[in-house]
Amino acid sequence: MNIQNDTENQINDNLEQQAQALYKSWFVDFEPFKDGEFEESELGLIPKGWSTGNIYKYINVIYGAAYKSNLFNENKEGYPLIRIRDLKTFSPQFYTTEVLPQTEYIKSGDVVAGMDAEFIPCLWQGETGVLNQRCCKFVGKDKEINNLFVLHLVKPELEYVQSYKTGTTVSHLGKADIDRFIVILPDEAIVHQFSKICRPLLDEQNKCAAEIRRLTNLRDALLPKLMSGELKINEIDC
Repeated sequence: MNIQNDTENQINDNLEQQAQALYKSWFVDFEPFKDGEFEESELGLIPKGWSTGNIYKYINVIYGAAYKSNLFNENKEGYPLIRIRDLKTFSPQFYTTEVLPQTEYIKSGDVVAGMDAEFIPCLWQGETGVLNQRCCKFVGKDKEINNLFVLHLVKPELEYVQSYKTGTTVSHLGKADIDRFIVILPDEAIVHQFSKICRPLLDEQNKCAAEIRRLTNLRDALLPKLMSGELKINEIDC
């Protein structure tokens, strides 16, 4: 199971690299638009008709809610509570049955980032959960905007904030930092075209993530039985 799990992780990494390379080709190097006209902007030359501005033209930012810690449980009652530490493992330790007016559900493939210590965004690969305080979610303003576009639009900005806040005791990301992001804003039709191309990549990443979760749950269920002798290795059918 570990070998298959590693294979799925490698496939996911490869898909992410493909998406990153495609984004760079379109929106950093402008390769599909080389034969067109360019114009000056505050971020340098960009294809004519594009603009620069904050991320809110295409993206909404949703902030996590403050759940009561005395209502946390480890019995898997309610929804997984997605905290900053879970953004690396995709395996929340705590669950909550609490539902707040501002509860935000996170599903596989959503773009999330922590707001303390480390701000690098990622595609959530765990099961559906609720977003805790000091985490945020970046989501396209319309359903045609793929999360791979969202991820790679905000990632350089978050990395920049991370770089200049490094060295403080504990670095924090605030709404004011996000409000100051200035990015290249392609024409809406171009964003939709790119998103359509990326859709199969994200779908495949979500499939790999689901398989990884299945194998991890299977391992966790079988390992105690194997160690106790209740189950023998030749009796396992994956």
